[in-house]
Amino acid sequence: MRRWLPLLLLAACLAPAGPLRAAEPAAPAPAPAPTVTLDDIWLKRLADAETRRDDAVQRIIAGEAAVGRARHREYPRGEALDALERDLARARKELAAVDEELPVLLEEARRAGVSRAVLDRFEPLAE
Repeated sequence: MRRWLPLLLLAACLAPAGPLRAAEPAAPAPAPAPTVTLDDIWLKRLADAETRRDDAVQRIIAGEAAVGRARHREYPRGEALDALERDLARARKELAAVDEELPVLLEEARRAGVSRAVLDRFEPLAE
């Protein structure tokens, strides 16, 4: 046992102090922030106007069908029929407002320097 004692002491001295750990991976570099272009901003504004227009058109179609059915069947009447007609009138006003807004938005976008590719998509709506 005496022969092994110096070797055990030497091994204890040379052993690492704590458990072996793998080196921690370096933190990934942050991704570059996406750049927002002028075309992106105007594309969103014009697409929002197009969505509002499409929604108004769909509400007008549904409203006209509902009012037509109500008048043909003579049900609902009174306040319920009036509510259907008010909803239809509201949808028509919204469509008219969006139809007035779209040419103005397109002209503003044109003056701001938005590319022709973006503007061409929305030109038919403004006519």
